[in-house]
Order: sequence, then structure tokens, then C-alpha cells
Amino acid sequence: MKIQRFLYLIAMLLLAPVIVSGFSDKVDVGPFAVGFTINASVQPAINTSGPIKESGFNGYGFGIKTASLSPRAINVTIDDYQNSTDVSETRLMNLITETIKSNSYKLDWNKVSIGSIPGVMAQVQDSESFATYSMAAYCPDGDGKKGNTIVLIESFLSRDVTNSFLKDLKIERRQL
Repeated sequence: MKIQRFLYLIAMLLLAPVIVSGFSDKVDVGPFAVGFTINASVQPAINTSGPIKESGFNGYGFGIKTASLSPRAINVTIDDYQNSTDVSETRLMNLITETIKSNSYKLDWNKVSIGSIPGVMAQVQDSESFATYSMAAYCPDGDGKKGNTIVLIESFLSRDVTNSFLKDLKIERRQL
């Protein structure tokens, strides 16, 4: 009887689903305060970059790696425009397609809410590398047509992890 209980307990432990934790973090990226939650089984590594001077804007960014030896990551680029710029849905979609490095790909477009702000997301299927990943774009400070900030998010993580990250992402200009 004890052996049966022991074997049952071992079987339940082996068959139990892996518990995934949510990690919340806040990081300063240039003049922006960024907050997010990511579902990962280990504490992710966060690397920031910028400013990178571009024509008409400064670029900032951060990357989140969920495992030290894995290339799987979420990369976020924040374009901080010196003047108000077009942040329409069409412009955001164009920025996503311009970012894709492959010459052969398929996109499935969706509207998405990023930290309660409307944006667009494409599921990218790259025919050259056979990679599948997500790209999203939104403007955290716009009025639908004009804004000063455009954020691009590229995620190589699963769709559910990506969606939970987008749901809680908050990017705000810090008061200096």
C-alpha cells in the first residue's frame, strides 16, 4: 500500500504542469520609465541601449532574454521624435514591414492593446529562415494620428508570453 502511494505521488509530481512565474520589473531607458511583467520560469536578463541619434529622432531600446544560453528574447525599440510625427495605424504597419530583414515572409495582422493603448501586431512567418515571431508597434503618447514616440516590439517568445508582456507594458516619459 505504501509503495502504491509513493508511486502515485511520484507520478503526480512528474506529470504536474511546470509552474511559470511572472516577473515584474521597472527600468529607465533614456528619458523613459518602462514597467512590464513577463511570464518566465527564470529571472530574465535586461539590457538597455541608447541614445542612438537618427535623422529626426533618438533611438533607445532594451532587450529581455529569458535564458542565458537561448537567443529567445523580446527586443523593444523606442523612437523619440524631436517633433510630432505620424503615428497612424498605416505608419505603424509600414514600420513593422520595413524592420523585417527577410525578402520572403508572410504576415498575419491583428489589432492589439499594449498597456491599454491601441497598437498593431503582425505574426511573421519567415520563409527563408523558417522563423515565426511577433512584431508590434504603438505610440504611448499619441492621439491616434500624431505623437512623439513610436515603440516597436519584436518577440521570439511564445504567443501567450508575448501577449502577457504587451498587456502590462507601460512606457512613460520621465519628468526630469
